[in-house]
Amino acid sequence: MALHTTVQIGDRVCINDGVCILTASHDVMDPAWSHTKAPIVIDDYVWIGTNAMILPGVHLGRGAVVGAGAVVTKSVPAGGIVVGNPAKPLAKTRTEHLTYNPCEFLSANRAWLLG
Repeated sequence: MALHTTVQIGDRVCINDGVCILTASHDVMDPAWSHTKAPIVIDDYVWIGTNAMILPGVHLGRGAVVGAGAVVTKSVPAGGIVVGNPAKPLAKTRTEHLTYNPCEFLSANRAWLLG
């Protein structure tokens, strides 16, 4: 049986190395170990740190930050910052006014744009 679901990624998103984005899993309470699936939405200006894991059904709001190695089981509001396993919100949030382009910081990308 094929599982089809979506990952929607906004503009100016930074997804670091080793990130896992999982849209499907199994129901461990089901004796038949049936599949579960849900889409993932990643809004503009989200930053997902190295080796983070995003689980099915999560929505990362505009400008959200996921700390390195975090396991995100619940949606994160716009500007929210989460860390840990399971990911928990920090008291601080990001500014609402974001204008950067994450590709501007990567010299390798500059070479591709020029070449």
